Amino acid sequence: MGSTVFLPDVAVREHEVEVPVSREDASLGNISVFCRELSTDDSLPAIAYFQGGPGKPGPRMLMEWIPEALKRYRVFLMDERGTGRSHKIDRTTPERITADMLAHLRPPDVAADAEAMRQHLGLEQWDLLGNSFGAACASSYLSYFPSGLRRVHLAGAVPESEMDVDAFNRLTFQLLAQRQQQLFRAIPWMKDRVEEVADHLDNHDERMPTGERLSATRMKMAGVLLGEDDDFAQLANLFEAPFTTRGGEKRLRGDFLAQLGRIISLETMPLWAVIHETVMARPGHAVNWSADRIWREEFYDLPLLGNHFFRTHFAEDPALTPFYEAVDQVHHRTDLKAQAQDMSANTVPAAAILYEKDVFIPYELTIQSARKTPNLQVWTHSEWFHDGIWAHGAEVARGLFERLD
Repeated sequence: MGSTVFLPDVAVREHEVEVPVSREDASLGNISVFCRELSTDDSLPAIAYFQGGPGKPGPRMLMEWIPEALKRYRVFLMDERGTGRSHKIDRTTPERITADMLAHLRPPDVAADAEAMRQHLGLEQWDLLGNSFGAACASSYLSYFPSGLRRVHLAGAVPESEMDVDAFNRLTFQLLAQRQQQLFRAIPWMKDRVEEVADHLDNHDERMPTGERLSATRMKMAGVLLGEDDDFAQLANLFEAPFTTRGGEKRLRGDFLAQLGRIISLETMPLWAVIHETVMARPGHAVNWSADRIWREEFYDLPLLGNHFFRTHFAEDPALTPFYEAVDQVHHRTDLKAQAQDMSANTVPAAAILYEKDVFIPYELTIQSARKTPNLQVWTHSEWFHDGIWAHGAEVARGLFERLD
């Protein structure tokens, strides 16, 4: 796949800048933010990339869009705060798991860090590329620090100043339900197999390779694959033969549990669950475990689940259990800054690709928001899913860049 850490024939440079945890409360101290620069020609303009997730650092593997971007840019891969080499936060750093810290891992904070990095590098302006959560971070940058920007490219998300978290979750559950109905029509045995595994887990003590008991609810998170390219094939492979017989008793196979763990464990990116819902908070509007509430009230019978996190995830996943109390506090806060301000006066040229089949960030919501941002060109794709930049990276980058040429 190639590496951004070791990349022959490309100049690889490392940059760090010290920033405050909170721009409003100096008592919370400072952290260090890291980015990696890739360059084949130092005379080219700069572009900063924000990774999706949330909870993933800047790319360590050579994603397809990077060689495309290097044809016209020096590329700066940001490790968003809390990830990679930017004050990494996980269960091995309990001293960093506080409500004040977790409340400052959101797009406006990431955007402010990137602006500090731009100033540190001595760049008059740079361009942005952001994917998913990273597009939310790029949108925050566009909203709060437009003077530092020449052009902005967004994949899967656009500036959102007044997100209704309950409406968002209700719609994404509906889209997830529709997508799995398509799955069950395409693979007739799949629904019974998933329900058989769920019933088994409700009545048997099955242990993950990491030792914790697996619940049916957590197993159902395998449905997160329904938002990705080649999703049906991945799920067919996973559920083809989940059972074995041991001592005359039906048990889940070790390879099934290991493969499932690679999908549902948040050991490598716990901030996915920690930040996910709070991205949609804004002043006066706490998120208050929205997905958990709506799932229990309206979608409890879904055979598969996906890009939603409940209190049970924090009780059952060892990577998340240390976070629960602090996350609960953040979920009830009403003082969190909105992802974006009113964008009606935007003058920075921007382009966004939005996916009609997106299960994670509904197209019908993002297109409405896009229409509120002047100078934003929208490229609508009818076939790709939310992971477009992963599955079709060169085409996504080229298409976005060319729209602003």
